[in-house]
Amino acid sequence: MDLRGHRSRGMAPLAVGLTLVVAACGSVPAPSSPSGALATGSPVASGSVAPQGARSATPRTSSPPGTLTRFDGQSLTEGNQLLTLQFVGGRFYSPMDPCSRAYAGWAEPVGDVLEAAVVDVTPPQPVGNGGTPAACDAVGHFRTVTVSLPTPFVGSRIHDRAGYTHFVLAPDGLVTLRALPASWLLRSERDVEDSPTGRWQRTYSPLANPDVATSKGKIDLFQAFGGPAGVSGGDEQRTVTVNGRSATLYRSAPDGELVLVWDLGSDGLALAANESDFPADKLILLAESATPG
Repeated sequence: MDLRGHRSRGMAPLAVGLTLVVAACGSVPAPSSPSGALATGSPVASGSVAPQGARSATPRTSSPPGTLTRFDGQSLTEGNQLLTLQFVGGRFYSPMDPCSRAYAGWAEPVGDVLEAAVVDVTPPQPVGNGGTPAACDAVGHFRTVTVSLPTPFVGSRIHDRAGYTHFVLAPDGLVTLRALPASWLLRSERDVEDSPTGRWQRTYSPLANPDVATSKGKIDLFQAFGGPAGVSGGDEQRTVTVNGRSATLYRSAPDGELVLVWDLGSDGLALAANESDFPADKLILLAESATPG
């Protein structure tokens, strides 16, 4: 199964607020934000907080100036007031290392969506000997930034200012597979990154711990909200019909994996299974049983 063009992670918030922190990399000189505070070498710096229950159509503050860096993982802890963003970036910042990078995190609830960003705030670096920029390798490093929210975020959707949408818990509007056999239970679910509208994956299996290395004994259901599923499969491809609408069925000959991709309303859906568990005709019937939950 191939998530081509993509990579693999509510209710209204109580208030609007802003917090910025620099990734754990020591004290870093940083540019000031026009309407917020950037923490330098301190764990938390809080910004303005709107009255209880306030809602706004756009953020009241702005992320710090710098280059946006896409994050691909996120979590909320400490009563949904501490947001951790995971991403791949440069090595930890050191003033003596021209190839190191410093990052800041920013977040603010807007309606029922948490707007968030990771920003490269590395100060200008001196060039190397003879005025030549340092030659840096392209090795990525796992990095995190944390953002402290003034009130708990109780929604599910996080919008990355770099252009993608994530979910920190199962979103509203998930479809139900009415024809799924009773013994096939939900075993895991997660956000799937690299989607501008947000994607969620659920895995069903009769086994408590299905083998992630094979398509057998499990079925993966992908749902993209207001956009294409962004999922494809093996080299064999044919057009089929799901509920009277054109759909695409992929097959991988070596292992019998099937991937069925179709649309339901404005949402893109995909089922990934093995033909030993769900032959093509049964997989299509399963897709046709999908209804909004």
